Amino acid sequence: EYTRHRIEVYYRVEGKNDRHFVLKDKKQLEHRLRTGWDYDDVEEAASSRRAAEEGGRYKRIDTSMSLRQVLSLEDHVIPWIPHLYVVVKDTPFYHDFKRLTME
Repeated sequence: EYTRHRIEVYYRVEGKNDRHFVLKDKKQLEHRLRTGWDYDDVEEAASSRRAAEEGGRYKRIDTSMSLRQVLSLEDHVIPWIPHLYVVVKDTPFYHDFKRLTME
């Protein structure tokens, strides 16, 4: 059951291998949103495990914050395009998410 008490919301903050970038065109934006990568050559992209290890970490959002406050946080990987993750506590996915992203 998806109740407020059973979910946690996170957003990704910049890691050592992340970089801010300027979107060149609509195609680049679509690629970034679809794949999560901003590399010109998709072959350069690391595996999801490596990306989790070397990329950014995830920060839990205080549930008392308004959406406006969340969207104004300055440490998003992609400014103005936050990646929000809603996870249900006490599920296998939640435990994997915490293990892979919070180390």
